[in-house]
Amino acid sequence: MMASLKHLIGAFSLVMFMSSCSEQRQPQISKKDLQSGEYAHELRAHLDVRVEQLQLLFSSKRILQTLEYANQHLSEEGFLSPVHYQALDQDMQKSRDTYNVQLLLYNACAIKIKQFQAEHPAFAEIFITNLVGMNVCQTNMTTDFYQADEDWWKNSYNNGKGKLLYGEIEYDTSAAEIVVPIYMPIYDSHILIGIAKVLVSVNSIYN
Repeated sequence: MMASLKHLIGAFSLVMFMSSCSEQRQPQISKKDLQSGEYAHELRAHLDVRVEQLQLLFSSKRILQTLEYANQHLSEEGFLSPVHYQALDQDMQKSRDTYNVQLLLYNACAIKIKQFQAEHPAFAEIFITNLVGMNVCQTNMTTDFYQADEDWWKNSYNNGKGKLLYGEIEYDTSAAEIVVPIYMPIYDSHILIGIAKVLVSVNSIYN
């Protein structure tokens, strides 16, 4: 989706959301108030709590084993160029109903994060990539499947060391919600094995 259209949808959805909050006699809090204004500290504290929950989730054997298998498969077939993975992404976007694409929603890792999401509805979307940025499992069907060409992924990958980051409030088309992204490295015995993008619903911050 074009950036301008995305921003327009985001702004419209944010206005509608704030209007709904007002009708429910909740305080009207703007995007600026949450991101850098009066409520910024509350937002950060909220996200810190969510990270603690995610750290427990990402220690799950099912998730770690899925990532280890995916990375082992990469090392066996040989790491390919970004152009190859981008082409693979394009093919997957054209064939979303195929077994391999649908498996991203139903493998052991996906089942685990969906169970977690059901218990913690504040998390609008969770997906996890391997070490080259290809999606390994996801709660929702994402708009694309190769993430290593995205700045957020590169920054969180951090040259193989990993780095926890919070993104800016945005409207996400695949989650269909106003969200705050958390970009989170996943480790096994202090070794980076994957990167997760997690979208926290703004609704949960109000609640």
